This record gives sequence, C-alpha cells and structure tokens, in this order.
Amino acid sequence: MHCINRAIGSVICLSLLISGCTTTTSMTSHQSDAKVDIKDGAQGNLPRTETFTSKTFGNYMFRAQAGDAEPMYGYLPLRFNGGYLAMDILLFMPAIFFNLRSVYHEYEFDLDKHVVKFRQTDKDEWQIYSPTDATAAAQAKQYFSQHAQPAANEPAADR
Repeated sequence: MHCINRAIGSVICLSLLISGCTTTTSMTSHQSDAKVDIKDGAQGNLPRTETFTSKTFGNYMFRAQAGDAEPMYGYLPLRFNGGYLAMDILLFMPAIFFNLRSVYHEYEFDLDKHVVKFRQTDKDEWQIYSPTDATAAAQAKQYFSQHAQPAANEPAADR
C-alpha cells in the first residue's frame, strides 16, 4: 500500500510540474528602436529574453511599435506541444487544460513589413505571421488601451 501511495504521489507531482511548464523565448527586431508590449509579459525595448507559461486556452496579445510609426497589434504565434499531450494522457489527463501550447524560442519583429517571424531553433526556417485578423488586432488594441501605456502616436480618444 505504501508503494502505491508513493507512486500516486509521484505521478501527481510530475503532472503538476508538467502543467506548469514555461518556455523562454528571445525577441529581436530589424528596427533599433522597436518596443513590444505583451499581455501577461513584459513591456519594453527589443532585443530581450522572456519566459512565458504554457497554456491551452487564450493567447499572448502584443503591441509592437518602432518610433512614431503606427503600432502593430496581434497575437504571438504559439506552437502545439504534442509531447505534453502524450504525457498528459498517460499521467494526468486534467493537465491537458493547462499546457498544450507555448511560445516559440525565437521571434523577430519586422515592423516595416508588418510581420512577425518565428522559429523553434536557429536551424529552422523562419515562419512568417502577418497579423491580418481584424478581430485579434481590435482585441489587442482594446486591451493595451485599457491596461498599458498608450503607444506614442495613438490619439487621446483611444487611450
């Protein structure tokens, strides 16, 4: 009986560790004066390294801006964690609700082209995301107008 309790305790501890997984990412930009603000993350200049928790639901909204240019709003592209899904199924099914997606390891914001490049390793090809979803942009803009410092060129009515 003692061995069974120990095994159950170990599985629960392992599951909690898996469900609380984080990923560290580096963010850069072609523009030297680029600033990126991220919901549930840091706000400030690039380049920088930041750690995010894995999540199944929701997104990381961002606002990116260089100088006085119009800000770019959208969601950070997230990757699917297939390995976590397998571990969740085998060890602790409720963990599925916490860790199926995480940030990529590298992001590069090109604000002149209005794109975000992302990849998992420096050996991978860049994937390109262009935030064209008007709903995502509107949600991000609304969030940052209510919770963060307004971008330099946003009119006072939007603040």
